[in-house]
Amino acid sequence: MLNRAAIVIVPDPITGKDKGCTLSVERLLPHFELAYFTGSGFPVNSDASFDSQSYGEKHPVNAKVDGEGNLQFALLPFVSGKQKGTTTVRGVGMSCSPSIKFEWGQ
Repeated sequence: MLNRAAIVIVPDPITGKDKGCTLSVERLLPHFELAYFTGSGFPVNSDASFDSQSYGEKHPVNAKVDGEGNLQFALLPFVSGKQKGTTTVRGVGMSCSPSIKFEWGQ
């Protein structure tokens, strides 16, 4: 039987921490057209809420936390009519509020 393992190396990971919770984002496309978020340390089997903002556009993000306190979600950060920008994602209404800021675009 052949066993295999996969390793993902993220150069310069973007991570935010607050009160035992960690939120990280990975670039899935070259200019951050698609962002993949993972989190840990959140209250188990709960709902997690985040605010996403870029160029004044605000979008709520909701994610389910699993039985181990982990979560995951994807986000399309681009704003119509803009070539590049900055997106901020921060936890809201929870016992912890990790925050991340990242640049997207050309």
